[in-house]
Amino acid sequence: LPPQIADAVVKEAANPKLVEARVGAPKTTRITFIKAMTELLEDKPDAWISTTSEVADGERDMVVVLTEADLPLIRKVRRAFAANATPHSPDWYSSFTQIINTIQAMAKNKKASN
Repeated sequence: LPPQIADAVVKEAANPKLVEARVGAPKTTRITFIKAMTELLEDKPDAWISTTSEVADGERDMVVVLTEADLPLIRKVRRAFAANATPHSPDWYSSFTQIINTIQAMAKNKKASN
């Protein structure tokens, strides 16, 4: 890899971008996200489209209501978006990566405070 790309990768890994969690009550529930992502993987995108349309900044809810136990599902959905290879795939991949990083960081912080 060229040095500037290697430096960028190391910097990104050391300081991952995180999602700012919603303050107050989430606008979307865990059950809604799980159902929408599960159906999306079954080639039924309607619930996902509806959920993301109703709450444009839903990633702020995802990091509040989803847990480490949900990470395998989130990763599957992230891979599915990447495999679709649409013009929006890189944005979705980045968003899901930030969600994953945030959930992991929140879980780590919670364990450290206990």
